Amino acid sequence: MIHKITAKQWDAMLAVHCTAPFRLIQAAAPVMRDAAKRELESNDFATQRCIINVSSTSGTHGNAGQANYSTVYDITLMSTLLSIYRGHHIGVGSRALQLVDLGGGDPQVLWER
Repeated sequence: MIHKITAKQWDAMLAVHCTAPFRLIQAAAPVMRDAAKRELESNDFATQRCIINVSSTSGTHGNAGQANYSTVYDITLMSTLLSIYRGHHIGVGSRALQLVDLGGGDPQVLWER
């Protein structure tokens, strides 16, 4: 429950689920943009590159007791990145994983948008 989450727990969750993807995207984007630019200059065609943020259904639906976890999966980041990188041949997407037991003890991973 949110009233039981410590500031340290909140900060740790943000560091893992917000700061880490931010730093990875920040490091990868210039490399991706430069590669597309070189391709366009040499042959008027650039291979589409893609940034995909992997989330979970807790980020799209929320779960009791996971306010810090579900908060960090806001789709706004992906929408913002899409508007920034659209013209640089970099696609952006987000996918949420859900583990579902369909019976028989063999859980299946399902993708949710």
